[in-house]
Amino acid sequence: KGVACERLGISHFVDDKLEVLKSVFEDEAGNSRHLVERYQGLLFHFAKGGFGKDPPEVDKSTLAPMMRRHYRPVANWAQVLEQLRVKLPGQLQKRGMEILVPATPRSAKPQPLTPVMKAQRPPGPWERNAAVWQSADTQPALQWSASGGRPKLVLKARDPKLGPAGAAVEVPSQPA
Repeated sequence: KGVACERLGISHFVDDKLEVLKSVFEDEAGNSRHLVERYQGLLFHFAKGGFGKDPPEVDKSTLAPMMRRHYRPVANWAQVLEQLRVKLPGQLQKRGMEILVPATPRSAKPQPLTPVMKAQRPPGPWERNAAVWQSADTQPALQWSASGGRPKLVLKARDPKLGPAGAAVEVPSQPA
C-alpha cells in the first residue's frame, strides 16, 4: 500500500493495521512519506471494527520518530472527523467546515426492516423479473424416481414468452 499511496499522492491514510501505516510512511519499495510531511498528513490507526470507544493501544517507541508526529490512534470514524476538523490541510482550510460536517450519532448496528418498510422499499434487481422466471409447473426439474433410489431430470416445455430456442436475436447497430 505504500507504493500505491506514493503513486496516488496520498498524504492522509486510515487503516486498522499498524504495518500498513508503516508501509505508507517508510516502505523501502515506495512510500508517500514526503507527501505526509509536506502536507502535514495524518496516519489514522483505526480500532478493529470501528465500533468501539477506545483507540488501539500501541507502543509508540516501535514507530519511527518522524512517524510519531503524524500517527493518530482513533476508535471510530467520528474520531477521524474530529481530528481532521482540528488539523485540516492548508488547501482545505477555506472549504473545510463545509466538507467535514458534524457527525450525527448512529447506532452501531443497523436496525432490521419492519414488514411495512419491506413492503415500501423498491424491489431489488433479483426481484424485478421474478414473474418471467417462475414456471407454471411447480415441480422441480430434478425429481426422484418412484423407487426413491435414483434422481431423474424432467425436462419441461419452454415458456412461449421466451420465444423459440436458438432463435437469432437482432441487435440494433450502434451509430458510429
